[in-house]
Amino acid sequence: LPDSSPVWADETLLKRIGKSPHDYFRFINIAFAGEVCRIFATVMPVLPTVNLHGDAHLEQIAVTSTGFGLVDFDDSASGPPVIDIVRFLVSIEITLRQLGWEAHSDEVQETFMRAYRLGLSDTAEAPPIPAAVARIRSDFEANIGSFLEAAESKMLPVSGPEKEEAEKGYARYVELMLRIHPSWTESMLGLKRWGFLSQDGIGSATTRRYLARIEGRSADPDDDVILEAKELRDISGVPCVVAQRGGALRVIAGAVRFGQQSDPYLAIIPRGSEEAADDPPWWVQSWHPTYTELDVESSLESVTELKAVIETAGFQMARGHTNLLPPPYDRQLCELVRAMLGERQ
Repeated sequence: LPDSSPVWADETLLKRIGKSPHDYFRFINIAFAGEVCRIFATVMPVLPTVNLHGDAHLEQIAVTSTGFGLVDFDDSASGPPVIDIVRFLVSIEITLRQLGWEAHSDEVQETFMRAYRLGLSDTAEAPPIPAAVARIRSDFEANIGSFLEAAESKMLPVSGPEKEEAEKGYARYVELMLRIHPSWTESMLGLKRWGFLSQDGIGSATTRRYLARIEGRSADPDDDVILEAKELRDISGVPCVVAQRGGALRVIAGAVRFGQQSDPYLAIIPRGSEEAADDPPWWVQSWHPTYTELDVESSLESVTELKAVIETAGFQMARGHTNLLPPPYDRQLCELVRAMLGERQ
C-alpha cells in the first residue's frame, strides 16, 4: 500500500487485511490487476477481449440454498482473460500455502486450467456439485427472521445531505423497477428501515454502501427483502481493461454473463439530472438469506475438496469469459482463447 493510502489511518481495516496473506491479496485487487497488465504488456495486442469477472479468487465463490459459483462483480469489465486467470491461480497458490498443502500446487493449478479449457467446449457438462458445497448447505438455518435481524444490525444511521441524496436515488431506482416489472407495486419496494452498511468486508471495505429492508410481496415480514446499494468502484487504475460500459451497467452485464441472473432486484440506480458528471454511479442487488462465501481457512477439509471447488470455478469462468458474444458467435471467441492458452501458457 502506498504511504498516501487512507487505509493506514484505519486500524480496524488494517487488522482485517493483515489477518492473512489471502485477506491482503483480496484488498489489493486494483494494484494486482495493474501489475498483470504490465507483465503481459508485450503480448496484450494479440490477446482476445473477454467478459471479465475482474476480481476472481477462491473467496468469491458463494453458496446458497439454490446455487453456487463465482459472485461479486464490482470490478467486472472487458479485457484480456489473463486478468482473471492469473488472479485465480495466485489465489489458489496463496491458499495452498496457508493450509500447508503447497506440495499439491502443480496438480491443483492444472485442475483449474483443465476445467477452464473444458468450459470452452459448448458440448461439455458442468462439473458435479462439490462435497464442500453440500456440507455448507447442510448448515443452513431456515430462519428468515434471524437473517433479517442480522441485516438490520448492520444498518448505521444516515443524516444530512447524504440522506437526502440516497432517498432521491432510491426513488429513481423504484421508478425504474416499476417500469421493468409491470406486475410490481410501489408498496413492494417500500422502505421499512435503511442505513449505511457497516464495513465488514475486505475487497469493498472502502466502497460506500447502503443496506435497506423493504416490504416485499406482502405485508408478511417473512417475505421482506434486503437490498444493498453500492457505489461503483473506480477501476481506472487497471490500464488493460475497458470499464466504462455505461457506468454501473458493467456490473449488471458481468453478473448476467457469468450466469447470476436470478436476482430480480439487480439494477443500476439511474442518474439524477442534478448530479455532476463525475459523481460515481450506484447499483443495487438483493441479499439471499442463505448466502455464504467460501472461507479458504475453514470451508475446505482436503485437497480433494479444493480441487472439486476449483473445477466448478474454472468451468464457470470460461463460460463467463466467452459469453461476451451471443451464440453462435461466442464459438469464435472460444477459438481465440484456446489459441491464447496454446501459445501463452
